[in-house]
Amino acid sequence: MGLTDYEIVTLHQNLRRAEESRDLGQREIGRLEATIESVKADLTSNTKEINAQSDLSEKAAEALKNSKFANKALVASQKIYKELCDQVRNDVANSLDRQFKDMLLKKGLY
Repeated sequence: MGLTDYEIVTLHQNLRRAEESRDLGQREIGRLEATIESVKADLTSNTKEINAQSDLSEKAAEALKNSKFANKALVASQKIYKELCDQVRNDVANSLDRQFKDMLLKKGLY
């Protein structure tokens, strides 16, 4: 069962078209694989960036917490300092008053 020249030419043309289509498909597969790799790399990079931002957010929250604590400690220490200064002033005033009265009593002026 032989093929006519026309059938052979038609089959050969169909084969060439099929091979060209296959080559085009393989190039498209290669391009898509490269795109997939690029997207994977971007995903990895974005994931790392998100994690870094998360770490920064956690560090910022910790720094804010520390700052609030330091501010409360400052306010408390200022209050204690003022109270101690007032107490020292009162003690000094009482001591000076007592010394002055003792001096007056010794001199007989009081």
